[in-house]
Amino acid sequence: MVWDSERSREMSRLEPALRRFAAAAGLAVVELALAETSKGICVVAVQTHPRLERFGDAAWAEIVDAIVQLLMTEAEGAHGR
Repeated sequence: MVWDSERSREMSRLEPALRRFAAAAGLAVVELALAETSKGICVVAVQTHPRLERFGDAAWAEIVDAIVQLLMTEAEGAHGR
């Protein structure tokens, strides 16, 4: 889970549900835009092909590192078959 901005306590509590959503959708990588509304935090956009240029430098580096780790894990699994 990579956050591109400071997150509130409420946003942090959403992490398990957001991870379950991605897993249920079969997505290893997904970009979710969240917004605070009068009813609380809501997902306002889902992008299954995240665009890295939308993120700040720190988030960008963290995302790239996570993708590299994901690909390495997949490659190791493929060689172990």
